Amino acid sequence: MGRKKTELNLQAELPEVRSTDFNLFYRPEQAPIDKSVSLFAKTIDNFVNGAGTAMVINAEKKEKELSEAEALEAFNKNRLGFNDAVKRGEIPKEANPYFQEKYKELTLNKKAKEFEAEIYRKYADPEFNVLDNPDPQAFDKFYNDQLKLFVEKNNLGAFDALQLEKGFFSETSKSRNSLSNTHLQNQMSKIGEEYKNNFKENIQGKFDKNKSNEEIGKDISDFILDATKNGLGKSTAKKYLLESLDEWSKNTGDLEFAERLLRDLPNHLKLGTDAIGNVKGLQDNLDKLKENIDTRILQRDKDENTKLQIQESNDTLEASTFADKYDTYSEALEDPDFKEFSRNKQNKIFEEYESREQDFDSQTDPRVEDEFYRLLEKNKFPEAQKFLNKNITNMTSNDYSNFRTELNAFKFSEKDGLLASEYFKHYKKKIEGITKSTNSGKFNLSDIHPLEHQKFEANMKKWLAKHPDEDFKGDRKTEFEKYVKQEYEKVNERALNDEETSLSGEVSTSNEDSTPTIKGGKIKADKKELKGSVTVEEDKPEAKKSNSTRGGANPENRAEDPDLKIDLAKFVIIPNNISKGERVKLKRENKNTISQDEYDRILKKQTDLQFAKGN
Repeated sequence: MGRKKTELNLQAELPEVRSTDFNLFYRPEQAPIDKSVSLFAKTIDNFVNGAGTAMVINAEKKEKELSEAEALEAFNKNRLGFNDAVKRGEIPKEANPYFQEKYKELTLNKKAKEFEAEIYRKYADPEFNVLDNPDPQAFDKFYNDQLKLFVEKNNLGAFDALQLEKGFFSETSKSRNSLSNTHLQNQMSKIGEEYKNNFKENIQGKFDKNKSNEEIGKDISDFILDATKNGLGKSTAKKYLLESLDEWSKNTGDLEFAERLLRDLPNHLKLGTDAIGNVKGLQDNLDKLKENIDTRILQRDKDENTKLQIQESNDTLEASTFADKYDTYSEALEDPDFKEFSRNKQNKIFEEYESREQDFDSQTDPRVEDEFYRLLEKNKFPEAQKFLNKNITNMTSNDYSNFRTELNAFKFSEKDGLLASEYFKHYKKKIEGITKSTNSGKFNLSDIHPLEHQKFEANMKKWLAKHPDEDFKGDRKTEFEKYVKQEYEKVNERALNDEETSLSGEVSTSNEDSTPTIKGGKIKADKKELKGSVTVEEDKPEAKKSNSTRGGANPENRAEDPDLKIDLAKFVIIPNNISKGERVKLKRENKNTISQDEYDRILKKQTDLQFAKGN
C-alpha cells in the first residue's frame, strides 16, 4: 500500500464583524501577519483549548461569572456611570478586571437606551424635518449627526473601542435599524398618500362647467382606465373616485353646478362594461353624494334667511337709537352717516320718527308693560321695539325711555331676555335686601357676600348659557324660574343660619367696656348697632341741653333743610343713560324734571331723616 497523504484543511480566520455604528467611528487597517506566526498562534490556541488546561480555564470562568454578577448588582444599586462610581468610592480602583469590564458595559448599555429615546424624539420633531425631507440620504445624515453629537456630549471617547462596540454601538445599531425601517414605511405611506391626493385632484380638475356631463364623464373614465393599465388596482381606483366625488360635494362653492353634475355624472362614468350609475352596489354611495348637496343647499338658504333676520333686527334697533340723536327727521337727514345706511335702515328711521309724532299718555297701560316683557323674555328684541313704537299713545314718555334703555341693554350686551322677567327681578331684589341686612354693622359675622345679588345674577346667566332657547326641550321659562327659586332658597337659608349664629344668646355691654360679650367670647361692635335678641345693659346719662341750631350728629335736631321740603313724587326723573335728544325731549314735555343723581341725593337725605326720627 502506498502511504496515505494527510490534508490539514486549514482555513483563513474570518474577520471579526463590527456593528454599523462602530464602523462610523473606527476604520482600522489590518497589518499584514507572517504566515509562520499565524500557524504558531493557532497551534498554541489548540493547546490552550486542550484538556491540559481545562481546570485552569474553568476556574477562570467561574471567577468571571461571579465578578460580572457583582458588577450587575452594584450598577443596579447606585445607577452611576463607571467614572462617577469610582470617584464616589462605590467601586475601588483595584477592582477585579472582569468586574470593571462588566460595569463599563452596563454603563454604556444605559447610555445606548438614552440615545434611543433621544433619537426617536428628535425624529418625530418637525424642527429636524426628517420625514418630509425629499433627500433619500436625509435619514442617514440625521442619524449620523445625532450619534456623533451624543458621543461627544457624553464624553464616550473615554472608553476604548472594544468597550464601546460591546456596550454601546451594538445596541445603538439596533435602534438605527428599527428607526430606519419605520422611516422607510413612513416614506412609502407618504408616497402612497401623495399619489392618492394627486389622483383625486386630477379627477376634480376635470369638473368643467363649460363642458357637458357626458364630456366630463368620458375625460374621467379615460384617466382612470389609463391609471389601471399602469398598475393601479381597479377596486382602489373606484375607491379613490368615490372619495374624490364625496370630498368635492362637501367643499365646492358652486352648489348649483354640483347639483347638476352629481345627479347625472354617474351615468357617464364607465370603468368597465357599464356606467357606475347602474351598479346596484354603489347606489348608497351615489345617493350620499346627492344628500350632501341637498343638505348644503338647505343650510345655505337657512343661513341667508338668518342673516336677513339679524340684519332686520339690527336695523330696527339701530334706527331707533339713531333717531334719539335728533328731534326731527329733517335733522337726521343732515347727518352724513344717514346716506351711508342701507335703504332698509333709512326706512326704519323714517318709521321711527313717524311713530314718535304721536303724543305720550299720562300713564302707562299695564298691558303694554306685560307684553313688552313677554317679548323680551323670548329674546324677540326687534318685535319689542316695534311694539313700543306702536303703543306710544299708551305709555308715558318716561316709561318709554326706560323700556328702550332696558331693551338696548339686553340686545347689545347679548343678555338673555329671561333676566328681564319679574320673577327673576323679584328674587334678585330680595337677595339684595338680605345682603344689606346681613352685612350691616361693624361686627359682621355673615357668610353672605356683600355682592351676593350680583353673584346670583351671574349664576342665572350661566344656567341660561348652558340651556339656550333653540336647544331647550320643554318650557324653558318654567325651568328657569324653578332654578331661580332653588338658588334663592339656598341664599336665604345661609342668611338664617347667620342670624342664629351671630345673634343668639345673651349679649351685654357696660360703660367700662363697650364691646358686647356672647357667652365667653367678644364681638367688636358699637352698642347702638346691637339688634334682634341682643340686650344692652348700661346706665343712661341725661342728655345735655344745647342751644345750638345745628343739631350735632342727630339729623332730627338740625336746622330746616330746603331739600327736605321737596316732594319728589311730583318730579319726572331724567335717567343718566339716555341720549341728549331724549333728555331735551323730556325737559320740553315735562314741567318738573330732575336728574337721576340729584333725585338719589335728595331721597337719601329725606330717608335718613325718617330713620333718625324712628318712622
